[in-house]
Amino acid sequence: MIDNLMQNEIPERVVSVLVGHVTSGQTGGRYAKPFKPKKLLDRTVLKLDYGIDLSHLKDSKFVPKSSA
Repeated sequence: MIDNLMQNEIPERVVSVLVGHVTSGQTGGRYAKPFKPKKLLDRTVLKLDYGIDLSHLKDSKFVPKSSA
């Protein structure tokens, strides 16, 4: 996962936070607020790409249907 994110040019600090590593440095480690989960999802997790087509699972009975 870390390599995949780094190959997608996600900043190392963001990758570290996402995988639960300690943020180094006085400024970021001590004074910065944590990333918001939605921002981590949008800017990192959704960029993960392992080249696997899972589109056939979208209609699976195990996928929650939206109530919209």
